Amino acid sequence: MSEPRGITVEGAVERARAGALSLAALDVPGRVGHLARLRAAILSRQEEIVDRVVAETRKSRADILMSEIFGALDAIAWLEANAAKALADEKVPTPITLMGKKSRIWYRPRGVILVISPWNCPFYQAIVPIAFALAAGNAVVYKPSEHTPLEGLVESLLEQAAIAPNWVQVVQGDGAVGEQLIAQRPDQVMFTGSTRTGRRIGAQAGELLIPVELELSGKDPMIVFEDVDLERTAAGAAFGALTALGQSCTSVERLYVHESVHDAFVAALVAEVSRLTQAETGDADNDLGAMTTDFQVEVVARHVADAKERGGRFHTGRGMGRPQQDHPAHGRDRPARRGAHGHRGDLRPGHPRAVLP
Repeated sequence: MSEPRGITVEGAVERARAGALSLAALDVPGRVGHLARLRAAILSRQEEIVDRVVAETRKSRADILMSEIFGALDAIAWLEANAAKALADEKVPTPITLMGKKSRIWYRPRGVILVISPWNCPFYQAIVPIAFALAAGNAVVYKPSEHTPLEGLVESLLEQAAIAPNWVQVVQGDGAVGEQLIAQRPDQVMFTGSTRTGRRIGAQAGELLIPVELELSGKDPMIVFEDVDLERTAAGAAFGALTALGQSCTSVERLYVHESVHDAFVAALVAEVSRLTQAETGDADNDLGAMTTDFQVEVVARHVADAKERGGRFHTGRGMGRPQQDHPAHGRDRPARRGAHGHRGDLRPGHPRAVLP
């Protein structure tokens, strides 16, 4: 594996600006050609990639294949099929005040995009924003989470795709590094992560009048009506809540179930969850792995304690701190208050146990 590229903070945006000039000289098919090479590199090295993501996130192999590898491949394939059309000039109606003129919309790169990604899906959240920025002709400075940096992996895939070092630079570090990069005035900031950090990034970028795209924590409900197929719906609820062990802003946060099917649905959901296997190993047959960070374990532990204090009833699980537990717990009736991050489920790193309050 090659040495990581672009790892110094100082001058990162300036180097990217130089790269943006050469990148913008390529037409869309030329840029997409590099992305096709990147997709081929991911396909040829998918087992290696999964091994790295398992090691750093503790998620199961099946989870990573589905939510990170397949998602990244699909996104690049979409760009191969659609980028040229999406970025083509558009003829639009001309207002009467400009009668006799012709109006068109054309798309030009912004320049340098700073991408700051979270720890929960480190491969997907690296490849997808990088690919979309490159397709549009932008150079990228990418800062992964310090908790799941995948150091050297993304860089080597980019090199294999013949993506120039100053087209995409990977800068490792914590939040302070992110602040330094924003201070270098990139042309846009894209951040995915917690609401708390998003506010800080938005405030800093706002002072510099830098456009910002913030994808922050979600509080996603699932509504179960009285006419649903209960088994299929229970399977969907379990999938939505426990993919990535709930460590996702798109995971199912709470359920609203029609009273006429409530008890039957709870029974179906408990049965579905109880069939899941959970262990922190590289076994391809595990449905669930472990949670990624200690601080997120603490967040979920607070949710569980809150649910218990408020009279929540638990239908599965043996409680926190029992490493022999092999499936998530399911609580009902009195939902816990939600924390700031929106991540659900729990497996303390190194201990196979989970809770879904």
